[in-house]
Amino acid sequence: MLTGVSGASRLWPRSGSSHLTARIGWAVCAAVLGMCALASAPARAQPVEWTQPVVSHPSPRFGHALAYDAARGVTVRFGGYTGLGYNRETWEWSGAAWTQRAVSGPSPRSWHAMAYDAARGVTVLFGGDTSSGLNGETWEWDGTAWTQRLVGGPSPRAYHTMAYDAARGATVLFGGRDNNGNANGETWEWTGTAWTLRSFTGPAPRFDHAMAYDAVRGVTVLFGGFNGSIRNGETWEWNGTAWTQRVVSGPSARLGHAMAYDAPRRVTVLFGGSNAFDYNGDTWEWNGTAWTQRVVSGPLARWNHAMAYDAARGVTVLFGGSTGTTNGETWGLRVTCAADFNGDGSVNSQDFFDFLAAFFAGAPSADFNHDGVVNSQDFFDFLAAFFAGCG
Repeated sequence: MLTGVSGASRLWPRSGSSHLTARIGWAVCAAVLGMCALASAPARAQPVEWTQPVVSHPSPRFGHALAYDAARGVTVRFGGYTGLGYNRETWEWSGAAWTQRAVSGPSPRSWHAMAYDAARGVTVLFGGDTSSGLNGETWEWDGTAWTQRLVGGPSPRAYHTMAYDAARGATVLFGGRDNNGNANGETWEWTGTAWTLRSFTGPAPRFDHAMAYDAVRGVTVLFGGFNGSIRNGETWEWNGTAWTQRVVSGPSARLGHAMAYDAPRRVTVLFGGSNAFDYNGDTWEWNGTAWTQRVVSGPLARWNHAMAYDAARGVTVLFGGSTGTTNGETWGLRVTCAADFNGDGSVNSQDFFDFLAAFFAGAPSADFNHDGVVNSQDFFDFLAAFFAGCG
């Protein structure tokens, strides 16, 4: 929650307008001096780290799905396979704790897909594997209840992927596996009223791949997958009209990995998966031009986990998966250089102006010390980090 009053008075308590103006002027002048020095300095690499919060978790599972609900600031998790059977629990992660929502909804299932429709404020779920076979249902979660949408659409399938295209207001679905084990190469889109088959061309049929929507470039990014016999290491992008293969080197061919788009840093994060020999525990980032492997320690190698980007806290959230045994860990990938406020890989004057704009707007991102309020302490904590830069 935000406290204080609007505008510059968030900087200090009211103590006379001339006094307040003087202190603001001093702070801005001091900041400008630092900005000038930092603006001329070469860009510094932006360090990231995986951290594991010490919290109670949902029971271990894999083949579940995650989606970040931006309106409510929570990561939604549904279903999965526990090692003993299919699951139908709905959980939400606040950044500090998991809370189970005691609601009815989709039947127990695994290897379904979910994406958050920001325009309509609902998490969309499609398909999955159930005890009675593959499923072709469409469900939506509004934070209170699940609602089944009784519509036609893609055939029943599992191991497909979905991502929400914010520019066009459509949830994109690609691929999957049918009841006979055959891979699918269809591209579908859901707008909230109907499913539309958009394309048969593009990536070859596959399943157990991963997708994420790059909001800056307006494309849905796809990587990897499996056609039933061969693992894939291709990178493709869907612009709403056509698929384009990006001929680049990057992660090894794999399946069962997960991806999420880190908006401030403008990169699609990929973690884990299974190659031809073992599970992977590597972290990669795609910036629209090249894949870069981030050499960081973190979760154990795994596959069939799920990830989503928590925009309120600037964290890529990972839950569960199979490490050889069913896993129930929660991990987060975050930037360790807090002074790089806009996440562009360097500390310069733009970070200061971006922070100032967020601060005066009372935006949650200006809660620099993460104490739940935006006030003068956040301003001074940011200034200290800003002048220190990132080594």
